[in-house]
Order: sequence, then C-alpha cells, then structure tokens
Amino acid sequence: MIWLPPYHDMGLVGGILVPAFCGIQVFLISPLNFLASPRIWLEAISKYEATHSGGPDFAYSLCVDRPVEPDKLNLKRWTTAFLGAETIRPRTLRVFETTYSPAGFRADSFMPCYGLAESTLMATCRRKESPINLLRVDSDGLRKKVVLPEAPAENGRIVVSCGPVVAGHEIRIVDPETRQALQEQQVGEIWLRGPSVAQGYWGPEYQTRPIFQASIEGEPEERTYLRSGDLGFLRDGELYVTGRLKDLIVIRGKNHDAEDIEQTVKECSEEIREGGCVAFSASPESVDSNDERLVILIALKTRAAADAEFPRKLASGIRKAVTDRHGIHVREVLVVEPGVIARTASRKVSRHTCRKAYIEGSMDIRKRVAFQDRRAGSRELEQAVQSWLVGRIADLTGIPQPSIDVTSKISALGLDSFDAMTIGAQLEELLDEEIDLSLIADFPTIEGLTEHLIEHHYEAFASRADSLHVPKE
Repeated sequence: MIWLPPYHDMGLVGGILVPAFCGIQVFLISPLNFLASPRIWLEAISKYEATHSGGPDFAYSLCVDRPVEPDKLNLKRWTTAFLGAETIRPRTLRVFETTYSPAGFRADSFMPCYGLAESTLMATCRRKESPINLLRVDSDGLRKKVVLPEAPAENGRIVVSCGPVVAGHEIRIVDPETRQALQEQQVGEIWLRGPSVAQGYWGPEYQTRPIFQASIEGEPEERTYLRSGDLGFLRDGELYVTGRLKDLIVIRGKNHDAEDIEQTVKECSEEIREGGCVAFSASPESVDSNDERLVILIALKTRAAADAEFPRKLASGIRKAVTDRHGIHVREVLVVEPGVIARTASRKVSRHTCRKAYIEGSMDIRKRVAFQDRRAGSRELEQAVQSWLVGRIADLTGIPQPSIDVTSKISALGLDSFDAMTIGAQLEELLDEEIDLSLIADFPTIEGLTEHLIEHHYEAFASRADSLHVPKE
C-alpha cells in the first residue's frame, strides 16, 4: 500500500518498480488525498490487508494527530511498516504503537531504514530478527562529532538505529573536510559503496564527480564512494543518522543541528502545526558585521494564530528554551501561514529555500517578534565579560582557566549554589545593578550566560569597559 508520489525515490522504487519486478500486487493512493485525510492510508491497509507500507516520520505523526478509531481497523497483517526519508523520532514510534495496538499493530512491525535516490533507494535497514535499537547520546558531544552514550536526560537526545548496511554494500563514516575515515561512534558524513550506487547524475560530469567519485584519504583513488551529504555514526555495525551536512547552523564557530533546535521549539507549544517549524541562520542587516543570527519560522494552528498576544508570549518561551538547551539566542521568531514554509517534492522542509526567501525579503510574514541585536563592537565586550566569568569560576573551583570550556555545562565544573550566589554578588558589585541569582541555573553554559548578561546589562558592562580590559578601537 503506497501513498508516496512516483517522483519520490521511495514511492517510485519501493512502491512501483520493485513490486512490478517481483510480480507483487500493490495499491496506490494519491499523495494529495493522503495529506488531506491521512486516515485513508490506514483504512486502505486494513481493507486490503496490506503487509508492507510506510513513509517518512511525518506520515505516522499525521495519523496520530488525526487518529482513526482503532475498532474500525484491522492492522494485524501489516508486518513491515518502513520509516525513512527524514529523521525518525522515538516519540513517533511510541505514540503510533500505543494508538494503534488495539487495532492489531505491533511495534516489531516498524522497520527504520536509510536510503537515497543516488543509491537506488535502500542503503541500510533493520533486520526483522533484531530489535529496534535506541541510543541516548549527549547533544553537546554530537556537536563535537563524538558519541557519548547514556547522557543525562536534560542534555540527551535519543537516536534511532537505521540498521546495518544491505548485503553486498559498504558504508563508511568520513570527515567531510579531511576525507579521513572515522571510527565507530564518531560523527561524520555517510559515504556509500556498492552495486546499487548509480553511475552519476544526468548532465555534465562536473556535477557527478565530487558526489559519486569521492575517495578516502589513504585509500586507493580508484576505490570511490558516494557522498550522501548526511551526518551519522556507526555503532555495533548499525547506522544512526544525526542530521544533514547542509542543515548545520554555525554560530560563532559552533555547530548546531537545525533539527535539534526545531524539536526544542516544537516542545514549547502544542499550537505549533506538525511540520510547522524551521530553524536557520542568517547574517544581520548591518554591513559591518558578519555574525550569523538564529531565526525561527513557525506556523500555528488557527486558534492560536488568531490570538494577537499568543505569538509574542510563545516567542519568549521559545527563546528561553533554545538558550537553555543549546546555549544560543534566537534573534527572530516569524509566524507564517503553513503554505509559506517551503518543502521539497518529498514534503521535507526546505530550510535553504526558506532562508533565501527571508534574506531576499520575499517571505510573507504574518507576525514578527524580534529580540534586540547588539551593535557592532559588542563582541569585544562580550569576550571580556566571558573572560571575567571564566576567571571567577577558576578562582572558585581551582580549575585552570585554559581548561574551562565555555560551551560545557557550568554545573559540570563543580559549582554549588553558594558559588553561584558568590558570582552573582560579584556581578552586582561590578555593575552596581541587581542581578537575578537564578541566571546560572537558567543559562547553564558560560557562553549562554554571557550573551544573556550582555543583552540585559549592556550599558552597565560598557561603562565598566576599562575594568574589564576591553580593547579600545
């Protein structure tokens, strides 16, 4: 039972070509009909007793958001429910199984997989005899391209295994800049090799060579691989996909995964539509600054969008949540109509297209909530404040200043509540202003705390520039 469009690799190869080649009966549903009424997909699986069907994560989420009464379905024959084409979220697996287990759906029917058109669809998939492996990893570690399992819940991210590579093929994780092969549990670009990999793109060879004929440093040049553009890691021979190379948001030299930020935003309110959130970075309008700033697009449900005050309240909550979890500030939250969020042919969010429309000023924005962006020259002041904080923490903990990572959790440095109060009191004495002593708990990294302090106490810090040893122009 296939609803995916025939111009999508999963719809064409998995839904039409393979069944035709194998002589298997297949039922096709219009993608537009599915999007308008997701229930017809499950009703068709039930009616025709389909055994194989699936789609991206969002398809299963739609069926949870607009559920069908389980007593009207019979999903016992649905033994292979494949998921791919976008990030697989553990919550989707859990909630879908809970919702439809009364209709006979079994959790072991899920088949997480990974593939791409350039490799004729499937590259890895879960084997039926193996469990679905979930791994909680440290989000900060992923940004630093290393996998640290069993992270604390507040800083953890659960990733879903897409299984081992299909027979006769090879998968490698490679540093995209140095082209050196990485070991298991190191994050890098996913490279593929095998008979299913296409010869190249239709058109000039210069478009094909960098993608389809990549070689790993230290290996024979004739041993070539397909570069996927996706990020992931291997663990016990299974692939875990963590993001898209093009979707990395780089702010002040630090990598942030767009999907991670979007998930944080979605958790802020149930009034954000499914698939109605996009995160990207863009340079400010000021010509004398090259800093990137974080912009969030959201599409709200009708009731919330009609409330004039709701977007501003939500934007403040989004900003705090993103700062708490990722250590960066949101500069703008833009409320748009659902149709404004650009998508690819496979219904994935096109962050690049959204970013381009934002920069060109061609985006139809319903509501804009902007947060103050400091003027040029504040970078030196911010670095001075950050150095001041590092110095105070070093004095209290005995940790050498060069060993203190401003992007790590302050709590991991061994500060207790008394130490936090001490730093707060020193700040108040320096600025001659009242400081909220809960800030260290609210902004858990030195980097995040510094940005917040600069934003809310800029003039006070600027007037103490000499005391902070800020370089003069």
